[in-house]
Amino acid sequence: MKPFWTRVKKMIQSTSVSGGQFQNQNIPGSSHVSGVETTLTLTPSKRWCHEASYGYTNFNLKSPRTNTEFPKHKITLTSAFNPNETLSLKSEIAFIGQRKKSRAYTPCLYQSKSIRGIQIK
Repeated sequence: MKPFWTRVKKMIQSTSVSGGQFQNQNIPGSSHVSGVETTLTLTPSKRWCHEASYGYTNFNLKSPRTNTEFPKHKITLTSAFNPNETLSLKSEIAFIGQRKKSRAYTPCLYQSKSIRGIQIK
């Protein structure tokens, strides 16, 4: 388990400007971000790996213009299979906790998205 705490000045977030267009903007002021992350890794064979991770994040936002749609909880389950040295197959599923509802969706650059697919090295 890894705890973390950081202070972010001029956080960057994507904000709706007009006509359905988004623009990255620095938000004035600072924010405090803290939480914990933990990961459990199982390796049943040298070619197969499973991971389960959990993250809790607490945002203490100081600016009234800052996006408040940050999830507190995220759970990720990942399975990766490497049949040889040049091919890697990976599947990931993520649960992202509830966000505060708002009329406009303004995704922040600190949000992560789950990635599913095939990776070829």
